[in-house]
Amino acid sequence: MSAADVVGGYRLLKMMSQGQTSQVWEAVEPTSGRHYAVKILLPESLRSPTHIRMMIHEGEVGQKFTHPNVIRVVKVGPDRKNPYIVMEFFPGMNLKLRIARRTDPRTGEVLQQYAVVRENIHRIIEQVAKGLLHIHQRGYVHRDVKPHNILVNSSGEVKIIDFALTRRIQKASFFSRLFGRRTTAAGTPSYMSPEQIQNLDITPSSDIYSLGVTLYEVTTGRLPFAGLTPGDLLRKHLYEKPTSPQVINPELTDEFAQLILRMLEKDPKNRPRDLAQFLSEFRSIRVYKGDKLEVSER
Repeated sequence: MSAADVVGGYRLLKMMSQGQTSQVWEAVEPTSGRHYAVKILLPESLRSPTHIRMMIHEGEVGQKFTHPNVIRVVKVGPDRKNPYIVMEFFPGMNLKLRIARRTDPRTGEVLQQYAVVRENIHRIIEQVAKGLLHIHQRGYVHRDVKPHNILVNSSGEVKIIDFALTRRIQKASFFSRLFGRRTTAAGTPSYMSPEQIQNLDITPSSDIYSLGVTLYEVTTGRLPFAGLTPGDLLRKHLYEKPTSPQVINPELTDEFAQLILRMLEKDPKNRPRDLAQFLSEFRSIRVYKGDKLEVSER
């Protein structure tokens, strides 16, 4: 694909991002002049029935969500052999890129891409939690919560993206519980919950764990677990206790550090009950010791 190509009546303007299987383009609908984001599969991915199914699934599930902090899916292309997804246009940078470099190595000054996160940290976290809570209330678990799937614009506004792995909330079968994992666990290893790794119950608590990993990374610059191999990393998620984020970043408040550690509990029963409870607690604490307590919009 290239600029000036047309997909489903939308004229492509410029590529916004590219992953292993797809591209996202800024596009315009000629009749209205409105701008959208159009997601298309790469040519090699169009030869994969699995990638095609995942694209269609992502679009159809995304259409079920209507929340200001969840990207709005406008349309799913009807061609099952060459699917595309039309989404609202949101000119933001993903959270992973925003925190990748915090200061200019030459001057030591805080980079603007990170300053947006630092200055709006409380509001960003609240928006992510509210967006995920909406997904849960609609009966789904995101299953791939990570900084890469959280867009933040220059004003600190947030959109959760990517529903390729999103599934209905459900409990594992008796045989799955009895005999353990029989299929490959889906997700991103650095952010997967213990139950997700073991392919057990798919519940909102799994997203709470992944959000805990995300908040740990955003506020410390490090992941709670690292492994020499993928298997070593997953083992640590299952059995190793994380270092308090306050040890890495002493500027974090005691209350926030403890909240993250509760989110990272191995047993889902020991985590916040749901994101409504998380929000209730989070709204009464500060992230950093020097910050003022923000009054949040309910």
